[in-house]
Amino acid sequence: MTELLVTLEKLENASNKTLPTNAPRTEFVIVGHSFGGAAVYSAICQMTTERFVETVEKGRPLKPLGDQVILLNPAFEASRHYNLNELAVSISKYPATQRPVLSIFTSEGDWATHYAFPLGRFFAILSQKFRHDKPQRDANLDAVGWFSPFITHRLIYDATAKAGETNHSTFNLQTQRHEPHSREKLRESALNIRAQRSKWHPNGAKPAVYSFDDCRLEPRDAFRPGDPFLLVSVDKKIMKDHDDIDNPVLRNFLREYIHFCQTDPGGDQAESGGR
Repeated sequence: MTELLVTLEKLENASNKTLPTNAPRTEFVIVGHSFGGAAVYSAICQMTTERFVETVEKGRPLKPLGDQVILLNPAFEASRHYNLNELAVSISKYPATQRPVLSIFTSEGDWATHYAFPLGRFFAILSQKFRHDKPQRDANLDAVGWFSPFITHRLIYDATAKAGETNHSTFNLQTQRHEPHSREKLRESALNIRAQRSKWHPNGAKPAVYSFDDCRLEPRDAFRPGDPFLLVSVDKKIMKDHDDIDNPVLRNFLREYIHFCQTDPGGDQAESGGR
């Protein structure tokens, strides 16, 4: 899989070299779910670690394999994220242009990674010994999205959007359900994302709260503004369980979030919904 993703990245880079200066860039966004998320993480982890050392520590923003990696309810143990997490928190100053590049979203209703995964891991590590000075055993039992020391944010469903108090929610007051955006609402949503992007300040005094169409991304107090790795606990009203990855609220949020994380969103045309 690493070879495949590297090849796709080379195609992306070749494509961008042929584009006019002001044209929107080709973006390579990798999304994985469950054991697919684990496979993606295995494929990109070592290369991302190497690039982290080569870029961020030299004052350049981290770019992983591809432009963004998004994992939904990934099924791998938290201990595998330890090295990347340590690198991220060890940086004294993030580059001014750093954006989120690796984002892990786990539903608070995901019983598979919360209960079944640790049970399987329990038998896998029975013969192993762990240090007592750190929660090493828990990190080897828990799926990455349930290991509390790594959690950076919570994604919360915004009830005011459902009440019709915003003009860019996916909630349709006539049908009383969430639906894909019309063209007009896409424009309103894009304007909102532009405003949320402007609130991301690497090395800022305190982390910001970001308001999306139907939800809020709220940081934990310990999150350092500019950290490129976000591990997010997701409200069940947004992603109810392990396999609920195709509902309109989550799909719309992911569209917004990909735009929010872009280093170069492609100018006013892209942000106004013309792309």
